[in-house]
Amino acid sequence: MAMSDFQEVYRLYFKDVYKYVLSLSKNQQLAEEMTALDNLYLFSSMKGSHKDDADYYLEKFGLTEHKKKKVRKFSIGMRRRLQLAICLSYKADLYVLDEPFSGLDYQAVELLENMLLEIKERGASMIISSHQSEPLERIRDRSYTMINLNQLK
Repeated sequence: MAMSDFQEVYRLYFKDVYKYVLSLSKNQQLAEEMTALDNLYLFSSMKGSHKDDADYYLEKFGLTEHKKKKVRKFSIGMRRRLQLAICLSYKADLYVLDEPFSGLDYQAVELLENMLLEIKERGASMIISSHQSEPLERIRDRSYTMINLNQLK
């Protein structure tokens, strides 16, 4: 299939799905030589989010005072906060989050819980894989435990 054919298939069948579903893994890449604000602008624009929302999400994750700092100077926790700010700035209908609480301090866990509650109240759905069930207590409607990688409980 030629690239133009692939682009046409994407445009016809997957473009709309891409706008409504968002996934985040703990290995999400950031643009190291760009600032936090520029990273948020870059990745948010890929999903159609508004630049005007950037300061809101940086503030929500305690990154306002670091928004002009290059990401390569960030600690692991600050990188994780930025990844989550980028992810949650998208107005998706379904969020698939892999270990969203990993690498976060207590304060950031609380911030993320509140953001996830806002998403839930907005009516979006979430699929969250996590070894930490405690932060999900206020958020979840249902939960499943996977045992032996193939049995749901």
